[in-house]
Amino acid sequence: MTTIELNDEELEVDDDEPGYCPQCAGSGEGMYDGSKCHACHGSGVERDDSRREDYEADRADQRNDERKLAGEWE
Repeated sequence: MTTIELNDEELEVDDDEPGYCPQCAGSGEGMYDGSKCHACHGSGVERDDSRREDYEADRADQRNDERKLAGEWE
């Protein structure tokens, strides 16, 4: 637990809960209508960087799939 003072009041914050995503401010929405946030994939929760390698591999697969659909690959 962390105690934070806000407007002359003390608030207790649970440190175990994940923080909101700083890219989308917790909304999960992307930059364009109907898109998901690229950082949290629409969850609104800050990602745990310990799985960064998995994320990068998934992103590379997504890019390759997009290139196949665009006809750049056969």
